[in-house]
Amino acid sequence: MDLGLLAEMARLRPDWAFVMVGPVVKVSENDLPRAANIHWLGRKDYAELPAYAAKWDVALMPFARNASTEFISPTKTPEYMASGLPVVSTPIRDVVAGYGDIASVRIAEDAAGFVAASET
Repeated sequence: MDLGLLAEMARLRPDWAFVMVGPVVKVSENDLPRAANIHWLGRKDYAELPAYAAKWDVALMPFARNASTEFISPTKTPEYMASGLPVVSTPIRDVVAGYGDIASVRIAEDAAGFVAASET
């Protein structure tokens, strides 16, 4: 996850709630951005996830772009699409190639782009 990107989105839209569900791995919890509108819920049972997604307006995939993410194929993309949510992602190769031409999947490079794509 691009923590700086998340922090900047939260700064740009202090009236939005950024709900982060999932375990925090490969980063210290002390390095997570903290703001009144960022909520770190941690790991949840898979069966609980649809209830969370049902309350969201958009599904964000702010992946960091680096050697570790260059060839990932996020399963979250079709899962979020199946839930009926619009998806906004950084330009991860498999997201762009597999879903980039689908109207409900939007690609953004930076925080301003994520905000604009989320408001569409």
